[in-house]
Amino acid sequence: MRALEVRQSPMVLAILLLANAAVARWTYTKAALDIDYFTLWSVPHAVSRLPPATQVPDIYTSAVQRDMGALLLEEARGLPRDSPQVRATQITASLYDGRVDATGTPFVYAIVGLLSSPDFAGDAAVFQFVSAVCFLIALGLLLRTLRFPLWPAVLALVFFGLEFTPIRADVRVGNINQLQLLTLALFIVLSTKGRPLVAGLALGFGAALKPNLLPVAIAALLFALAARDYRRLTRTMTGLLAAIAIAVAIGATYFGSLVAWGDFVRSVPATLGQGYPLENGNYGLAELLSTVTTLPVAQTIVALAVGVVIMVTVIRRRRGTDANGSAAFHDSFLAAGVGIALMLLASRLAWLHYYALTIPAALYLLRPTDAASAQPGRGRMVEWCLGVLALACLSNAAQQLSTVFTESLMANVAALALFTGCVHSLWGMRSRSGDVVRTRTAGKRRKLSMQAQQAN
Repeated sequence: MRALEVRQSPMVLAILLLANAAVARWTYTKAALDIDYFTLWSVPHAVSRLPPATQVPDIYTSAVQRDMGALLLEEARGLPRDSPQVRATQITASLYDGRVDATGTPFVYAIVGLLSSPDFAGDAAVFQFVSAVCFLIALGLLLRTLRFPLWPAVLALVFFGLEFTPIRADVRVGNINQLQLLTLALFIVLSTKGRPLVAGLALGFGAALKPNLLPVAIAALLFALAARDYRRLTRTMTGLLAAIAIAVAIGATYFGSLVAWGDFVRSVPATLGQGYPLENGNYGLAELLSTVTTLPVAQTIVALAVGVVIMVTVIRRRRGTDANGSAAFHDSFLAAGVGIALMLLASRLAWLHYYALTIPAALYLLRPTDAASAQPGRGRMVEWCLGVLALACLSNAAQQLSTVFTESLMANVAALALFTGCVHSLWGMRSRSGDVVRTRTAGKRRKLSMQAQQAN
């Protein structure tokens, strides 16, 4: 009986820990501002107020955004003062000078419009619930794929769900990064299971929600090309293009024509070059450097491009697969890690909640060591330290004990640490692949030599 109680104690403690984390997350969600979701909700809400058969105007122009903002302000005057919609309207109006800061894709506005109602508070609650479910599924898939034991998996759920600042930021503003995290996890898991077509579909839909996942798609295609895995390359690209085509069709149908997509594409340079200040939460490396140096952004981009060239050179030097033929397993995680890290470092716009997409790379660097993934001890220790550094920089404790400048600095250090860890893992895989090839070649030579001696 006593032995049974001892064995059950960790499970009871784990359940208590998860229960407390769930309640804390629920309490935090109830206090969320939901201002990003309000923007997602307000665009289709304003479009639905147009007269029937009216051509939807360019929602990415300042004039139309001010008209939508004025409509929402007028609507808020007729609501109770303590209404969540009134609060969100007032905050967004003050942040964006009375505009609705519409920067999303027509696809994401179409999805929100099709699934929402005139009740903002109820829709926001449903959105937060769906986001939490997506987060749990994504983290569960990643932990299972990486074969984390039960207790580390419980700790990961508690840490990322409650103490990881990017997730807290995503909950606070009601953005879609937890939804994208699920599409990224599906891409990784399906790729490891040898289903590149469906993996490409998942990644394509994630990129259609927000194009910040496109660097992952580019990295995945480069990895497949470097490995000369043309079957994986073709199927991943087919799934990716199919998902984007479906998303374009949904957005065009909702807005009445393909013009909305053209408006969105033309708005992207203005969005990225708008110059959201560091004080407002833009933690992009270019914005950070502009506060401490007069170097132009172009030089930053060139430096990052050199890093990409080094990464591709490392990949191209790989020969064969790793020792256990699990290249797809590693490539899927590394493509996600490299793509997200470069997106965060190269973009002029990187809100804190964007860093929620670094979770797969961090978990990969901290994965349990087994026969399939083990490197020499020193190599795995380097990756482990870089993963811990990244998570420490993005932890709630570290972010609370700093200023806006140091928060941005730590966020960029985290992205750089993850990028370095992924490149280090790629180099280690290349070295092991070379060792495997040399070992197999030497073995074949010995076998041929023995056969020749027996023949003589």
